[in-house]
Amino acid sequence: MKTQRLILLLVLLLCASRVITINAQPASGPGVDPNALLIMDFENGDVSGWTKNTINRGEKVSVELMDAEKGDPVRFGRYAVKLNWDLTAAQTGTTLACLYAPPANAFIIPAAPNPRKIGMWIYASPECKGNIWFRLQLFSPPGTAGSSSSVVAVFGNEPSYAGINWTGWKYHEFTFPAGGANKQLGPPAAATPSYGMFRLLQEKSGDATLGRQLTKGYFIIDNVRVTSGNVTEDTTRPDISSLTGNGTALSGATFNTGAINLSTTYSDNLSGINIQSASFTVNGIAYKADSTGFTADATSATLTGLKLRNGTHTVVAHVEDNFGNIQTSTATFTVNDPNVVATTVTLVPDAQAQVGNLFEMKINTNNSQDIKMLDITLELNQYASVDATNGVAFAGSVTEGTYNYNTANNQLTIHLKNDHTATAVETLATIKINISKNSNPDDVLRCNPVVATATYGDDTTGAFSLFSAFSRPVLATYNLTVLKRIVGVPGEVSVTDLNGNPIAGATVYADAVSGVTGVNGIALFNFTASEQAVNMYAGKDGKYSYTYIVRTLTPKLTSTPSAIRSGTTLDPSTSKTIVWMANPATAAEPSLIKIAKKADGEGSFQQFTGITRILEFDAISSSGVAKGSKVTVTGLEPGTSYIYQVGDGTNWSATREFKTTANTNKFSFSAYGDLQATGSADMALWIAAGETIESMEQKPFFSLNVGDIVDNDNNWAYHAHYSSLFDQRTGFANIDMVSGYGNHEYMGTPNADIIKFLNGHPALEPSDKYDIARVGDGTYASAYGNMIVIGLDWESKGGGYTALQRQTEQVKWLDEVLTAHADKTWKMITIHYEVPNTGFTPTSMATLGPVLDKHNVQVVFCGHGHTFRRVQVKNNVWTPSNYTRTGTPVQDAGTMHWQLGGMRPSDGNSQRWVLGEVDGNTIKFTVRNGSNAIVESECFTLTTVAQAPNDVDNVNSNSSIKVYPSSFTDALNVSGAENSMLQVMDITGARVYQQKINDNNEVIYLRSLASGVYFFRIEKDKQVNMVKVLKN
Repeated sequence: MKTQRLILLLVLLLCASRVITINAQPASGPGVDPNALLIMDFENGDVSGWTKNTINRGEKVSVELMDAEKGDPVRFGRYAVKLNWDLTAAQTGTTLACLYAPPANAFIIPAAPNPRKIGMWIYASPECKGNIWFRLQLFSPPGTAGSSSSVVAVFGNEPSYAGINWTGWKYHEFTFPAGGANKQLGPPAAATPSYGMFRLLQEKSGDATLGRQLTKGYFIIDNVRVTSGNVTEDTTRPDISSLTGNGTALSGATFNTGAINLSTTYSDNLSGINIQSASFTVNGIAYKADSTGFTADATSATLTGLKLRNGTHTVVAHVEDNFGNIQTSTATFTVNDPNVVATTVTLVPDAQAQVGNLFEMKINTNNSQDIKMLDITLELNQYASVDATNGVAFAGSVTEGTYNYNTANNQLTIHLKNDHTATAVETLATIKINISKNSNPDDVLRCNPVVATATYGDDTTGAFSLFSAFSRPVLATYNLTVLKRIVGVPGEVSVTDLNGNPIAGATVYADAVSGVTGVNGIALFNFTASEQAVNMYAGKDGKYSYTYIVRTLTPKLTSTPSAIRSGTTLDPSTSKTIVWMANPATAAEPSLIKIAKKADGEGSFQQFTGITRILEFDAISSSGVAKGSKVTVTGLEPGTSYIYQVGDGTNWSATREFKTTANTNKFSFSAYGDLQATGSADMALWIAAGETIESMEQKPFFSLNVGDIVDNDNNWAYHAHYSSLFDQRTGFANIDMVSGYGNHEYMGTPNADIIKFLNGHPALEPSDKYDIARVGDGTYASAYGNMIVIGLDWESKGGGYTALQRQTEQVKWLDEVLTAHADKTWKMITIHYEVPNTGFTPTSMATLGPVLDKHNVQVVFCGHGHTFRRVQVKNNVWTPSNYTRTGTPVQDAGTMHWQLGGMRPSDGNSQRWVLGEVDGNTIKFTVRNGSNAIVESECFTLTTVAQAPNDVDNVNSNSSIKVYPSSFTDALNVSGAENSMLQVMDITGARVYQQKINDNNEVIYLRSLASGVYFFRIEKDKQVNMVKVLKN
């Protein structure tokens, strides 16, 4: 009898949830493209030919066959395909990809013109929302019309993140891109790290500010079809306009009788209602065609004769249109018949789910002496398990208690018989769910009701609502932080409570080895004997931290400093930043520089201490660890050659040299586009450029890049490729590098942490005029001769701010910096995304354009598109009307936005680098190609109108500052300028002298200056005084 009842309940359940479906999707009729091509329905029941891949950042993928006869979700027919994705062990702060491809004989899509669409039924698990970007790629083989072998991608209407706004089945259409027109697509190619017909991505992985979770889930795909974009198919769900009980809106209602008649009304404007699909599910039991009391037509369905006991009940109305779109409406209501003594059965779960502990759910009743039997089925998710022996504990009054946990569908089925004559008890059964010690921060326990029926003391049997679906985040008691994970060096792990207090006596587990924390909360133990990935968690007194995959890192390089390079400073004429790396296991702790004027020799070396940072490259494909060192030396003299060594006090580099920049309006600089080197061949052009630079008699003042220099910030190989430039071209390495930041720098580490350290640029000072957190710590300015050079942080870096919010604050900072440097002839900016290109950041031109126009910013260098092109923009007017690479600049046509192409051979005709030679108010730009040869047609000279200050005061004038006499021979006086900075410019705007003014009254000696007109620029308290004087 028990077996028959359970089978009956299961059949009712499967029918109600549409798991068993034998009907096919219609091939014709209203809202159906009669010429639709069904390319995959999976009815061969075989997924062995499917291939899958990842980009090797910790993603896990698998493909399963769904079989309706086994109770699996299938939309039409018997079979569908399930694409499992698992990001729980993946890297953070990067782009993750799970790629899947059907077998090569799966289909061929004939060549045809656009518009076309590819549609499919997609079943999304709850974890998909907010975490996945669902993309398509199709393979275009050789020999098809207008194409060669290529991948057609960037389909329109690709659902992503919050756009995956459904759980369960939905029909979704993708539009063919322009590149797919008139091409035969297919047969499918095998999945590779860069190709998969189904391509599931997570960008900025694990970024909590974006709601990204490193979790796992799945999509199920059924009936993939190609349709004409000229035919409007019915992809809209039917509308359920009402759901009533006894003529009253059902949701939230209370009835004083258990006799309930249900009614729902619905409509569909295109394909029409599938009358046979209409159903009600009452407390998990389905009622539909052929059920007693059920009737349905094209506009409504009713169910009469329900007899419900006092308590809470849940009804789901279900209907489909003829195309197959599903609509449901759910209502929960209460029966409270005053003439009936209410017997209730409820599920009472624990308030919290704790890592490594049991999560208990009690099946409670207010009257166990009215309960003879319960049959309950509920569904958990993948983060729960139920022990086969001790998973459910039954009360003493239960005479027969059995349960089964199906690990395939995570359903727990409980059957119990209760002695209703025994002493009353509150809890009839306690469900004990195991929460794994290996739980991750994003794990969430979910529990959904399936069906519950009770046999009462009067021998009546009925379904009831046991509980509403709920979830519990899995919580940890302790935090675990790995402090050191260098292979060959004892590992260090810190354990604290959630308030940051150290936990003594906690055991830290790392697979086969463990360590115990001391009074400082730190455990030292040897999980670092070899390069490996270990599952690590901490526990004490039955409470645990989350489990983390910790990858031990092999130390790179030697104890001798290498990858030595120059950063930039606010004033490169008087200061220098040098950055380098060494082996963290063999090099000593300090980061030191010894420096002297070249003329004075090594015997005059002075030593300065800098910053040391352990740089952890934990990319799965290329990991390692290095000691990073950075030293900034100030108080240098302009235009002076210096020699230096860097090291740790024992291990020193060879002696190198550099020359501080001079106060001149005649100098040069070089500029470079996106790099993203993935092999040594990608470095060839930049190394050749370095050789060209080194051969110049007068070395450039600085080099500039536009970001996307490393393809992923935590990948050792990518950094090693870039570092090879500085190791092979040491003269080039001594020239300042002004670095930009793009999307790839922000992959792999939370805030481009490694490359920012190695780039060695100045940091912003806090201000009450703008929010420096929004401006970004990749934003800075440096002054070279008669030029101010500005780096703007990538506006789309996230961190809780939108691109518009960041650029709104960047404008405030830009305005202040450009105003303070109004005396500079040239204003240059490096930014990653092309400002006029609305396809990158749509708001950039409206936000940044006005400040660029206001301050006559001549050039904005940019990248990202790997295209070499430029255009001038002023007041939103483009000159020329589209991009060019050979056009002559137009005077007063506004800012030149110059995308610098790329540095790799794969960038083809956009593989370029640029040398700019400044001579007062002109810059001669020489362009070189991938062979390092000059491209004459792309070279040009840019001229700007000199804007030297023209009279005595005004840029934020401070009237307390006096300069006298206005005509002098050897010296003059400055008063009221205590603790200010003086710069002296000639008539062209070139800086010829500078000093700090320390006293309130100070004499300035300028005997060495030639006779002529000069401008004193005195900056104090962020206000600038400009004074014109005459030297006799």
